[in-house]
Amino acid sequence: MKFRLITLTIIALIFCGSLSAGQVESVILQNKLNRLYFSVGTETMVFPEASFVVICGADTLAHGYIEFTAPGIAVSKPDSLFASIDLSDSCQTLVETAELDTTSTIRIGIIDQTENLCVRLVCSNDTTRAFECIPYPSKIDLAVAFDTGAVDLALALDNIPITRKSRRYESAAPLLAAMIPNPAAEINKHALLTTSLYYRYSSPNSSLFDGLTPTIEYCLYPRDQVCRREYIYNPESGRKLAARLKVGDYPITLAYSDPSLEKCALFFGDILSRDRLPVVFARTEPSADLELNYYDFDPERPTAGLKEIIEYLSQMTGNKNETIISAANNIAEADRADSSRCQHYCDLASSRLIQEIGVFPLFRINYLVLAQSNIDNIKFASGGALLIDSLVKIQMPDKESGQ
Repeated sequence: MKFRLITLTIIALIFCGSLSAGQVESVILQNKLNRLYFSVGTETMVFPEASFVVICGADTLAHGYIEFTAPGIAVSKPDSLFASIDLSDSCQTLVETAELDTTSTIRIGIIDQTENLCVRLVCSNDTTRAFECIPYPSKIDLAVAFDTGAVDLALALDNIPITRKSRRYESAAPLLAAMIPNPAAEINKHALLTTSLYYRYSSPNSSLFDGLTPTIEYCLYPRDQVCRREYIYNPESGRKLAARLKVGDYPITLAYSDPSLEKCALFFGDILSRDRLPVVFARTEPSADLELNYYDFDPERPTAGLKEIIEYLSQMTGNKNETIISAANNIAEADRADSSRCQHYCDLASSRLIQEIGVFPLFRINYLVLAQSNIDNIKFASGGALLIDSLVKIQMPDKESGQ
């Protein structure tokens, strides 16, 4: 018996020494169906594949690996040898804990057509946490990359067919899809073209967007109070306005800045075709008659999106349009005003852009974040962007080495 006790003690010391990532002492809550249930869990950095050692009384030793963890509990993988452990004995239990990595680059997998959106959906203020957007040609390729651990996160506008255990989050993006006319184009005089289309635009659905259902928006900027729709849904009014349009020798050019807006562009193009107005589609055409694009929609930067819209319109008109100049002056006043007056000036600018230029808000996209099980502390900013600085990567135990 003395020899057995000495041998077991040596094994325990060797095993405990292998817990280089750290260890925590635990109580065995129960021994049931060849599994051990421990009183520690994710709150103490205990995760699946962590190793543990149990010494009970004078001559009982058990060790194994954790299969499941949650706050306040960890459950071992089954082992028939655990049945011999007597919980009435005085047992000492040590469970391996993981370490945190707060500095390495976070690898974000995206579908290549959303590569431009990746940077706009991620908020990073701390240079110590770098991230990399890695494009993949299809949802299947992105799913394979995630399932094989090639990326830490998968970011997409639609569901990804992964098989690996993950954490799933959905968030509204800090981006507004808007319909912007080119004020310099003859077809856009008096804002007839976009207003006629907006009268026939209801709420976003599968016919408008290829992905998670977007959120309808009636404001051109993130406003504290709910916006009312400027022109209610009225197809007949839209057709009457379209009948007043004077089409030149060339078709209407409808551009869209991102592939995720293609179905929306086709929707409006179909309306124009039914009005017997010829239309061609393009990607980010500087001289397009009409463009669908994403603009900033973050409540922490209420004027940012309006500035982007005004800058685009100013380029189209050579900064000579009085309405656009007045809207720009309103935004300058908003930037100088306190929060109580900022909204007033933003409202003035928005009204001018909608009523006189024909700029219309459409919807906010929603996006999906899939995180590997070792990525923790996932948070989103008030505008919906992923806070990359808050992420921590857990250095999960390696069951092959016990570390």
